[in-house]
Amino acid sequence: MTLRGLRDRDDRGATIILLAISAVALFTIVAIVIDLGAVRSQRRQGQSAADSAAAAAGAALAESDSVVACQDALEYLTINLDIPAFTGLDCNSTFSGTCVDAVERTATGTSDEFTVTLVHPVSNASPLMGGTGIGSPAQAATPDDGSPCDRFGVQLDIDGNTFFGGVVGIADYDTAVHSVARVNSGNTETRPLNLLLLDRTGCQTLQNTGQGKVRVRAPFDPDIGEFVKGIAATDSNGSECGGQNAIIEAKGNNSFIQADGPCPANPTTECEYEGTIEVFGDTWLTTGRCDGNTEVHSCKGFDDSSIEPTVRASLGQFTRAPIDYRYNCKPSYVSEPWYSSQAIPGCTDPTSGAYIDTLKSYASGVNDATPGWTRLNGPACTVGSGSNVTYPPGNYFVDCNDFRVQGMVEFQGGNLVFKRDITLTSTSSSLRTNTCRPAAPLCGTVTWSPGNPFTAVTAAQSSENASWAYVRGEISKSAEAIVEFDHMLVLLAESSKGTSLTGGSGQLTWIAPSEGAFDDLALWAETPWSPTGPTSNNGFAFGGQTVLTLEGVFFVPRAPVKYAGTGTQQQADAQFVAFRLDVSGQGSLGIVPPPGRAVEFPIDPTSGLIR
Repeated sequence: MTLRGLRDRDDRGATIILLAISAVALFTIVAIVIDLGAVRSQRRQGQSAADSAAAAAGAALAESDSVVACQDALEYLTINLDIPAFTGLDCNSTFSGTCVDAVERTATGTSDEFTVTLVHPVSNASPLMGGTGIGSPAQAATPDDGSPCDRFGVQLDIDGNTFFGGVVGIADYDTAVHSVARVNSGNTETRPLNLLLLDRTGCQTLQNTGQGKVRVRAPFDPDIGEFVKGIAATDSNGSECGGQNAIIEAKGNNSFIQADGPCPANPTTECEYEGTIEVFGDTWLTTGRCDGNTEVHSCKGFDDSSIEPTVRASLGQFTRAPIDYRYNCKPSYVSEPWYSSQAIPGCTDPTSGAYIDTLKSYASGVNDATPGWTRLNGPACTVGSGSNVTYPPGNYFVDCNDFRVQGMVEFQGGNLVFKRDITLTSTSSSLRTNTCRPAAPLCGTVTWSPGNPFTAVTAAQSSENASWAYVRGEISKSAEAIVEFDHMLVLLAESSKGTSLTGGSGQLTWIAPSEGAFDDLALWAETPWSPTGPTSNNGFAFGGQTVLTLEGVFFVPRAPVKYAGTGTQQQADAQFVAFRLDVSGQGSLGIVPPPGRAVEFPIDPTSGLIR
C-alpha cells in the first residue's frame, strides 16, 4: 500500500470519529432543548395553578378567614394540577386564630411531584414578595400591597424528571413558582358592568360562533357628562379548559367581540376598542392578542383582531353578590355546587330585603282561591287565530298547562301567575302586558319600595311603572309573533325551561319596572341549566330578526344567555349577568345599560393578585 493510501485510510477513520462526536453533541443539544421545553411547560402550568389558588384564597379571606382560604387554595391546586390531595399539612391547626402582622404562619404539604407552602400573613421581607419569573428582581412592598395580614401566599415547588437529561447526568430538576393575593376590603368605588358571566371554572363562557359581532358599548354617565368604559367580565379561572378551548372565543369566520369606551382625547365621545374585557385567573397572561394560540386558555379568535381590546386579567372574581344584595338581601346564602360550592357573604344592607324570596313564596302559593286574583282556565287557555282578547287591569292566575296564543291577547295591568308554559304559535300571535300606561290611573299604585316592607299583602300591588309575572314553565314564540312585557319583572320558577324567543321577525319588548323593590330588574331566572336530557332548558334565548327592545337587568346566574342573529344590528339597553353568553348567526348585538338602570359592581373586586 502506498503512503497516500495509508493517509486516506487515516482520514476516513478520523472523519468517522468526528461524526460520532458531533452526533453525540447534537443529540445532547436536542435532549437539552426538549427537557428545557418540558420544564418551561411544567413551570407555566404550576404558575397558573398557583395564581388560581392564591386568588381563591384571597377571595375566601375577604369573605371568611385564613382556614377557609387555606382549604380553598388546596382545592384549586388539586383541581388545576389534577393530583391527589396534599398530605402533611393541617389548615385548622396552622391558620386558626387572629392574624398578627408580625407572626408569619406557614403550612407545607406534598402531592406527587409538587410541594406546596401556604403563607399567611405575608411579610414585606418574604421571598414571596419578589418577582415571579426566573431571575426576577425583588419588588419592594408598596402601600397598594396592603398589610401582611391582607396577603395570602402560595409557593409551589416542582420536582420533575427529565426525558433525556439522564444521559448527561441530569435525571431530574427542581423549579419553584409563587403567587400572592391581597384582600382589598377598603374599595368603595362602583360602576355598572355591561356583561358579567358567572361560570367559575368553565371554558367558552363568552363565545361567538357566528359571523356577527358582540359589542359592549360605552355607557354614558350623566353625573359627569362623559362616557365610561364598557366592561365585559367573566369570573372563570379556566380550570376546565383543555385542548383548543378558551374562556373567551370568537371562532366564527369574521366574528368579533369588542368593548368600547370614552375617546382618550374627548370622553364625551364614544370610541371603539377603548373598553375592557376581563378574564379571572389568567393573571400570568402575557400574549398581546387573542389568536389561535390557546396556551393560556384565556381567549381565542379566528385572527388577531377578533377580540378587541386585548383581554386583561381581572384582580378577582366579581361574583353575583351585588345583584343578590339589591334584590334578595339575606343574612346568609347557601353554598351551591353549580357555583363551585361557594357561598357569597351575607347581606348587611338595612335598606334592602329578601324581595325575591318573598315574591317566590307569595306567587308560588297563588291558586284559584287566592283573594284578589282572577282565575283563567278552560277555554281561556287557548286564544284562537283571529281572536283579540283584552283583560282589564287586575291580577290573573292563568291556570293552564299551556297558555297557547294564536291570536292577540292583552293584559292591561296587574300581576300574572302562569301555571305552566306560554306559547305563541303563529305569525299573527301577540302577548302584551301592562298596556294601561296611557291611562295610568287604571293601573293602580305600589307602596312597596326599597326600605319599605315587601310582604304578601303588598306583593299583589302593581302600577303602570311596576308589575310582575311568575312563570312556572317555558316562554316561547315562533315566526313573527310579538311579546311585550312592559315595566314588568318576569320571575321564572326553578321548574321553568327558560325562554325561546328567537323565531322570525316579530317584536320583543321587555322593559324592567321603574319603581318599587324591583326597580330596573327585568328578569330573574335561577333555573338550573342542563343542555340535554329531561330537565334541559333554553336559558334565556332570544334573537332572529326580531325588533328588539330590552331594558334593565337580566339575571340568569345558572344558565346561558343565547342570542341568534340573522343579519341585523340590535342593541340591548340592558345589563346581562348570566352563567354564559352564546352568540350565533350573522347578527350583531350591542350591550349597554342605560343611565341609572343597572346594578353597580366594585371596579376592583374584593381581592386580587399582587405578585
